[in-house]
Amino acid sequence: MLNNYEPFELWQEYELGKRNFCGINLEKIQLEGWSFENADFSVANLELASIHRTGFIRTRFRQANFSRANLELVDLQENDLQGASFWRSHLFRVYAEQSNLTQINFCEASLIECNFTGADLSSADLTNSYIKNGDWRGVNLTGAKLKGAQLIGSLDLRGASLTLSQLNEAMIESTVKLPETIPR
Repeated sequence: MLNNYEPFELWQEYELGKRNFCGINLEKIQLEGWSFENADFSVANLELASIHRTGFIRTRFRQANFSRANLELVDLQENDLQGASFWRSHLFRVYAEQSNLTQINFCEASLIECNFTGADLSSADLTNSYIKNGDWRGVNLTGAKLKGAQLIGSLDLRGASLTLSQLNEAMIESTVKLPETIPR
């Protein structure tokens, strides 16, 4: 793991053309108002990071550690986050449409007003997560674990690949819009 970076150092290297940040230690980093494109943060440590109003376009975060991080108004569209960990993280208005979120760990995470439309969350672990409001239409949740997950508010799961047995392990408010194939 590389040494901890300050936000300015990270931005300076990015502006000088560096795109490979694999394994970088960004623990407790605070990013606000930044934009990264086509970068690779695979296996990066972003534990306890605070990321606000920042965009990561077509960026890789394979097996990155976002445990206990706080992400607000973050753009993760078309990103590859396969196997990343967001254990006990807080995500508010995170946009990850069409992203690869396979095998992601959202255990005990809060996902509020997030847009994951068309994202692939197959084999994701959402155990004991808190999911409120948001657009999850067409999300692939094949093999995802939902044990103890709370699905509440105006969460839209229409068109999501989800089974009744998966939902039986979750707590679901009547306001949640379920896939058409799931009876109420």
